[in-house]
Amino acid sequence: MKFKKVGIALKPGIHKSEIVHKIINFLISKGMDVYVDPGTDVEIKLGEKRLVKDMDDVDFIISLGGDGTLMYVSRHLPKDIPILTVNFGGRGFLATLEPKEFFFAMESLLKDNYFVEYRTRLDVFLNNKPVNRVLNEVLVMSCPISKLFIDLYINNERLKVGRVDGIIVSTLTGSTAHAFSAGGPIITPDVDVIEIIPINPLDPSMRMIITSTNAIIKITINKGTKNAYLVPDGETAFELEVGDEILIRNSNSPIRLIKFKHINFLERVYSKLLKVK
Repeated sequence: MKFKKVGIALKPGIHKSEIVHKIINFLISKGMDVYVDPGTDVEIKLGEKRLVKDMDDVDFIISLGGDGTLMYVSRHLPKDIPILTVNFGGRGFLATLEPKEFFFAMESLLKDNYFVEYRTRLDVFLNNKPVNRVLNEVLVMSCPISKLFIDLYINNERLKVGRVDGIIVSTLTGSTAHAFSAGGPIITPDVDVIEIIPINPLDPSMRMIITSTNAIIKITINKGTKNAYLVPDGETAFELEVGDEILIRNSNSPIRLIKFKHINFLERVYSKLLKVK
């Protein structure tokens, strides 16, 4: 496939990086039109400035940043466009490449020597109104803690969860993020599931649940709840009231991540998340 147009999303603050300029110049040297979303209002000197939401005609998008930059791209992706992730963040667990690997990998891409990995996204509704589309997770929490009372429904089957500090509904992608920190299991990428993790439930018998990505999940906010919030992918907090209903279901619109080689998932978990050498 001949690539003619490429979009770039930058982590805020890296627009002056020498390696970023080299990457953009490399793409231009290959005859591509380059569109850059700088992530801030700064002016860019290379490529044409364009927000990700307006990059509907590019062949692929490069995410230069950490996992947060990929979340940004996922939220604003105008249609089904492949994404190449390059780590300019901290751990960058979801990144395909480190900056030094970019140029060799791009030569492989131009020779069609790559593959695509699909990652499920979830649509989130509050009282039947669409809120967001998430790649990582849906968090329902109370602040101060221990003021959240909920029921959970999976495909209309009710589970009285009761009093919790919060609850996480996570995709496979999010299983290595907040869900992992909350005690969720390590899930290998060949098993595409949704995990549901009650945070500090008052009932000690309450445990996490693993269900299908085709499940329809509903959370109801019950009497006794105070100062509760819905937080999709850590972006915006929506205040909740008693009687509110949160519906979560498969978007049937996964993102496509460009990959070049098999990555040892468990080795990456232990080196990037657990820091075991």
